[in-house]
Amino acid sequence: MTKIATVVGATGNQGAAVIDALKKHGGYKIRGLTRRPESDAAAALKKQGVEVVRADVNDYASLVSAFAGSHFIFGVTDFFELFATSKDADKAMDIEIQQGKNLANAAEATPTLEHYVWSNLPGALVKSGGKMKVPHYDSKDIVAQYIRTKQNLLSKTTFMLIGWYSLNFTFPYFRPTLLESAGKYVLVGNFDPSKINYPTIGDIKRNLVPFIGAILDKPEMKKGAMVVASIGTFNILDMLRKLARARGKEFEFIETSSETYYRLYPLWAEEGSLMMQYMQALGDQAWTDATYPMVLPDELGIDTGSFVSLDDSLDALEI
Repeated sequence: MTKIATVVGATGNQGAAVIDALKKHGGYKIRGLTRRPESDAAAALKKQGVEVVRADVNDYASLVSAFAGSHFIFGVTDFFELFATSKDADKAMDIEIQQGKNLANAAEATPTLEHYVWSNLPGALVKSGGKMKVPHYDSKDIVAQYIRTKQNLLSKTTFMLIGWYSLNFTFPYFRPTLLESAGKYVLVGNFDPSKINYPTIGDIKRNLVPFIGAILDKPEMKKGAMVVASIGTFNILDMLRKLARARGKEFEFIETSSETYYRLYPLWAEEGSLMMQYMQALGDQAWTDATYPMVLPDELGIDTGSFVSLDDSLDALEI
């Protein structure tokens, strides 16, 4: 009997990469979950032979039904969609936490389940001793803590921490602007990018694929292993300079006050800067965990030559 692999958020960036990995790996009937099975993106999945099923992460019952018979489940939630709708980071956090718990509970209720992957991020609140909060980090980590209370589910779970996307530089508050008068790309912020080193996935749709393939073949990656999906750790300022150089320009960062930054990019800058300030403050400790050791690419046996390089992923961006 062919096993079923179910992918939450099948039309998103992470979901698309997981589906590509499953197709490349073989051995699974792929089921993609989406709220909008009538969308063009869902239609494209159907043409690839993916079974497209309607499900809503806010609706536990719909998830139980959609997960039926699944052996592998990839779970992910989208904080920023919630943030854009609610315009309130705390409210978005609360909703995302409940969504993550719905996914975990539905996965736990699936008798056929062999492997659950939760798309996680570090817990800023925990790691900073409660001094720093990064809403889109902490909501996912709170779900991870919840999963750890469920021993049966935990024994089947891999926590995957996916690094910085090159696409993040297309978000308005992180996107460099070409200042014609200076002939340079510039970015304004209330942090120091030269002091921020970030684990980076780069091209999410292509570079996540080998990580998924690797954990499918390694049963030991269950039992609560934390896998860092990253092609390397890169300095934010260096990445911005690479981005500008690829377009024949220099780059300049303009550090400003939080008041000015938040006024220039209402709502979004505050949430984004919390992440940058956390990364700057904790340095190399921001993405490490002494309690739950991280599994790096070399431990997974991934051929790093298969990755799209950071330079190539930055070159391909439209800014």
